[in-house]
Amino acid sequence: MSAAATPSDNTPFRRTGPFSVLPHLPQEPDVVFAVHPKLGIVAALCDHLPDEPAEILIKAGWRHLADLDIYRAPSDGPDAVAEATIRLRQGRYTVAVEPALPDTVLTCATTCDRHR
Repeated sequence: MSAAATPSDNTPFRRTGPFSVLPHLPQEPDVVFAVHPKLGIVAALCDHLPDEPAEILIKAGWRHLADLDIYRAPSDGPDAVAEATIRLRQGRYTVAVEPALPDTVLTCATTCDRHR
């Protein structure tokens, strides 16, 4: 995954490329969840990671699309994002979720794990 940061024009959104709506992060996240125009909800992993994040996604039903090097969400996409976000954060991986995903994903991913 490579999304270049561009200079800020006093907005919180600084990334360009396929994840241009992501707010600026101090470092590139390990995993990014976003909406692909044709594939629906997908996840992209940073190149330097061990196999564990990929295994977490695959065990949760995400399908690796090797030609694009991304993971496609199972049919319960928003719930799958929330669940994967919780598991990845438990493994100490940084996660970014595209704001275009439903608010319930963002809310659950940040609060549901407190109730488990």
